Formats: sequence, structure tokens, C-alpha cells
Amino acid sequence: MKILNSKVVVITGAASGIGQALARSMAARGLFWLWWMLDINLKGVIYGCKFFLPYLKQAPEAHIVNMSSMFGFFSMPGQAIYSASKAGVRGFSEALWTELSNTSVHVTTVHPGTIRSNVIRSSRMLDNEAKLKAVKLQQKFGMPTDKAAEKIVRAVERNKLRVVVGTDAYIGEILKRLLPVSFQRLLGLFFR
Repeated sequence: MKILNSKVVVITGAASGIGQALARSMAARGLFWLWWMLDINLKGVIYGCKFFLPYLKQAPEAHIVNMSSMFGFFSMPGQAIYSASKAGVRGFSEALWTELSNTSVHVTTVHPGTIRSNVIRSSRMLDNEAKLKAVKLQQKFGMPTDKAAEKIVRAVERNKLRVVVGTDAYIGEILKRLLPVSFQRLLGLFFR
């Protein structure tokens, strides 16, 4: 993918709202970050499964664990591409689970919420001020990584299709199911 620096990008419907934000974001960054995120979050999962699946099918029993996110269930303002990639992982993994149901290969999709890890510190998407705020929230409210790992291991042992990790992910997933439109509106009010 070519970087769009010094190039012309046409955004239709960009007069206000998300279109305007998208136009400004693309002008500031180019499209490289979008493809980079999709390549890692979605294509990495697809290619990994495609590459390892023939070997896994030869084993007496095998398990694929694909990492999605709570944002695979719902989207936050400013997180459209991330949410799309994680929803894609969820959809791909659910289809793969169904396709492999009569084989010795099982699939579990992990939907973590806030976990005390280095993911925010290493983010390319946040400026330093936003990173500091996010890290403070993560340290205060996030689940420790060892507890998250235990929950994922239990789900794999039980051949669960998916595992929701963290209180925020669990609450968000339930609210999105019960109040799909109202919950998105609420997120829009609080996180713009």
C-alpha cells in the first residue's frame, strides 16, 4: 500500500460528523495506518489459520485461539477501523468454528476488555496525552494479565466458541445485545 502523503483523497459525504472526521484523519495520516491495522488484526488471524490449519488437522486434537476484542461487539467513536477488524475476527472465527465442527480442531474467540498489559503503551494510534490517560484507566480498572490468561485457558479446556474477558467487556456485550441502538447512542454521548 502506498502512503498518501502529497496525494489527493476524495471523501464523499464529508460535510459533517464521521465523514468530516474521516477526511481530517486521512489528511493527517494517510491510509497507511488503516491497512496496517487491518493487516495485523484481521489478515494476521486469517493467514495464521490458513497456514497452520493443515498441520492442526493432522493432530489428534488441536485448538485455535483468535484474539478479538470487546470492540468486536460494539464500536467506540474514533475506533471504527479497529472495531471493524475485531468484528471481522469474530465473524471469521465463528464461521471457522462451524466449518471445523466435525474435526478434531476447535476454535475459541477471545473478547478482552481492559487488561493490564502493554498494548496501550505500544499503541501507534494515540498521542502521548491520550496514552497517559488510557494507561491510568487501564491500571486502575483493568484485569491482571494472569487472571485473563486463566479465563482463556478454562474456555479452551471447555471448547467454548468464545470467551468474554473483563467486567467492562461483559457488561458492554450484554448492553449491546439488550439495547443495540441505545447503547451505541450512549457511547457516542460519553466518548466523543
